[in-house]
Amino acid sequence: VASDESFLIFTSTRPIEKGLNKDELVESIWETRWNGKEWSMPKPLPQTVNGVGQNASCSLSFDGSTLYFYRNLDG
Repeated sequence: VASDESFLIFTSTRPIEKGLNKDELVESIWETRWNGKEWSMPKPLPQTVNGVGQNASCSLSFDGSTLYFYRNLDG
């Protein structure tokens, strides 16, 4: 959760693309925003972050300017 509680970054194996079966799912990084009453529908972060491979264990710096995460690339 951002220090001002305006958004939440999390990882999930939910499908980014429709039609993927459970064997094709990898962990990706998602974002949801708080509008003062409820959280928005989660959206995956752009492919510059959710590129190839598994992206997991994300954490924001205290000031919210840096996202740290683990990426597992084959090879």
